Amino acid sequence: VLSTDYGVMQISTRNANRLVRMGLITRAEDLLTNACFNVQAGAWVLAQHLRVCGNTWRCLGSYNAGFDPSQRQEQRRLHYAQQVRNVYDRLKALGAAPAHLAIR
Repeated sequence: VLSTDYGVMQISTRNANRLVRMGLITRAEDLLTNACFNVQAGAWVLAQHLRVCGNTWRCLGSYNAGFDPSQRQEQRRLHYAQQVRNVYDRLKALGAAPAHLAIR
C-alpha cells in the first residue's frame, strides 16, 4: 500500500499529514468524520496542484499520483485522469448540468 486515502475526496496520507502540520486536523482520521471539511480540504489540495501544472486533465492526474517524474507515476496520472474523464463524459451524456459557482 503506497497510501491510505481518506473520505469522499480520497485525500492521501501525504496530504493528510500536511493538513496535520498546518494545524487544520489533529490526525488523518479526522478527515473521515466531517464530510464538508473533507471536500474543502480536497478542493484545496486540487487547487494547489492546478497552481503548479495548470488546468489540464494531466494535472488532474497529479491529484491521485503526485508529481514524481517517473514513468510509472506518469502512467498512474494518465490512468486516473482517464477514469475521471470517463465519469465526466457519462454524466454529460446523461444531460447533467455543469456546476455553477454560487456567489453570495
